Amino acid sequence: MRTLNNLIRRPFYALISLATMLFATACSHDTILSHSEALPASGWARKAAIPFEFEIQDTTLSYRLDFSVRHDQDYPFMNAFFLIYTTFPNQEVTIDTLECILADYRGKWTGHGAGRYKSADFAVKSELYFPMPGHYRMDVKQALRMDTVKHISHIGLHIHAN
Repeated sequence: MRTLNNLIRRPFYALISLATMLFATACSHDTILSHSEALPASGWARKAAIPFEFEIQDTTLSYRLDFSVRHDQDYPFMNAFFLIYTTFPNQEVTIDTLECILADYRGKWTGHGAGRYKSADFAVKSELYFPMPGHYRMDVKQALRMDTVKHISHIGLHIHAN
């Protein structure tokens, strides 16, 4: 037997389900690139570039660019510098310098993780626009004052549509 209460509940639950689905899809971000690259245990040479490649289809969207560093507790500095070479579909190249603060002034690591390794995430650009559709490449090089950097195990690039 149907009661007035049951008839009211069904549309109410349907409305709640629809609102939840719309909210979930509205808050999702398209991931263009999310990749972490392992570095050689022998160290990362100054001239060695770590490549990240991706495709951009929609130039009207803004994107968020994040960078991640994983290092061990024997890393000897508070920070690390990186050069990011971006090659556009028309083969133009731009260079950006990125400083990542890995420890505070007392030497406490800013990243997260238990044990020997710490991972730190950095927001590089929150509203990045790509001027043309096509194939892009970002090459990352270390820019420290030494030929080979040890104790950094991984770096990563992450690009998401806003």
